[in-house]
Amino acid sequence: MATISKEHDLADEKASTEIYERAPVVVTAEDDKRIRRATDKRILVLLIIVYWLQVLDKVCIGFTASVGLKTDANLVGDQYATLSSISAYAQLGFQPIGAYLLVKVPLKTLVPVLVGLWGASLMGMGGSNSFASLISTRMLLGVFEASCLPAFSLITTSWYRRVEQPMRVATWYAGNGLATISGATIVWALSHVDAKLHTHQLAFLTFGGMTVLAAPFVYRYLDNGPASASFLSAEDRLKAVERLRANQTAGNSTKFSWPQIYELVLDPKTYLFASLTFLTNLTPYTLASFGPILLNGIAGLDKRTTLLLNLPLGVVQIMTIFLASWLAYRFRTKSTFYCLIYLPVVIGFALLYALPRTRDNLGPLLLGYYLLAFSYAANPLLIGWMGANVAGKTKKAGLFSLYMAASAGGNILAPNLFKANDAPLYLQALRNNLILTGVTVLNIGAIVVVLWFQNKQKERQRVAHGMPAKMVDLSMQRKYDETLARARDEIEEIPAPDALSSGESAEGTAAVDKEDEDLTDKQNKSFVYLY
Repeated sequence: MATISKEHDLADEKASTEIYERAPVVVTAEDDKRIRRATDKRILVLLIIVYWLQVLDKVCIGFTASVGLKTDANLVGDQYATLSSISAYAQLGFQPIGAYLLVKVPLKTLVPVLVGLWGASLMGMGGSNSFASLISTRMLLGVFEASCLPAFSLITTSWYRRVEQPMRVATWYAGNGLATISGATIVWALSHVDAKLHTHQLAFLTFGGMTVLAAPFVYRYLDNGPASASFLSAEDRLKAVERLRANQTAGNSTKFSWPQIYELVLDPKTYLFASLTFLTNLTPYTLASFGPILLNGIAGLDKRTTLLLNLPLGVVQIMTIFLASWLAYRFRTKSTFYCLIYLPVVIGFALLYALPRTRDNLGPLLLGYYLLAFSYAANPLLIGWMGANVAGKTKKAGLFSLYMAASAGGNILAPNLFKANDAPLYLQALRNNLILTGVTVLNIGAIVVVLWFQNKQKERQRVAHGMPAKMVDLSMQRKYDETLARARDEIEEIPAPDALSSGESAEGTAAVDKEDEDLTDKQNKSFVYLY
């Protein structure tokens, strides 16, 4: 019966495709809403679970450090900082291969394989009890995690309209807060277990086992894209593809395009996004690797109390992630709120740096620590900002792999700012973080300037092809408007003046655009850069 049902689905899809070729697909506002909700129930739920597991596997080392990892594993000097950053070194080295895999291997296959392998690597850490064995297994963890965040970003931009993406990214990225809350709670509980294994070994085995068990479910329920969505009917698959056309970033090509890589290299915003990624990831990874240790140094708090005090940090992470992303959605701009979220971070670093670590200052010190959680709101904005401003399958995959490499660079530097001879106050590290936060805001402003110039170039490009200089960005309309969508199609069919003078028809010009679906943002005349 299952085989017959599958054959019927394929037949329906083929029939719908033939209809699409004969007549345009019409998507109503009700269709748009129904498809979006179905996508949320399947794809978004998967992203939430998998990203929560990834963050849990990454941050558990910080929690175990606060309950004896360094002592139990005989770590000395800066070995803990090295252990914290080694996975980032592995991610950095794996990025070229990761970029290639993101283009060539279907995400339905790639993601669950990586999930299972990084879970197995974490379980390997559970069998380790020395610096050499821990660093070897954590390096493998970094290799297999290297392509996951770019994959999640590609999945989000492949399934959702640009206006929908900030809140979806925020929803799965809130796994950071969930991981902080659940990770601290689980490690706190495991620290009370009387067993032959150390607490850090129990934690690594527990979290790694959960991840390995999740891999088969990811394979079962993840689809490659709207065109092959198993949870949609054949008709709705076509409508799901149609509703995403206004993104101007679509393209399911599995061909690795060197010209797109060349364009990526020559694009100035590539390097600004890379530097911003590096800076943005410093504070979050500081909290992940050295946050519990910083708390240990606040007014002499004991180890288990330190773990429980991380629970409010997780709550603040979730609240700020959703607040910043909602504001970006509400006002349809990211750069403004990207800058504003760093004001609390500056105050937090300043409090931790300036106040003496005494019981009288416990409240302000904890406030400063929790204000650092605002930095977690930056990455969802950055991911959505990058995805909305780059098109072309290979170019986008390359940029997100560069994002992961730059993120790894930030994750390398963050723990290495904390030197053993600066313990337990780590004042020099706090001062350096404060300075780098100011540089982050300047980087955001530089990107806005570049995007403004590129939009002006787009306007001149459209005028030269007989199109209006200003375009209505349908991907940023909160409600899908089929009337505007049809008007957009008519505008895109206008031929260039030189095409008319050479006798080419408008129909021929439109056909070329439809055949070449894998256009980059530079090639696509209708592309609008977002601030």
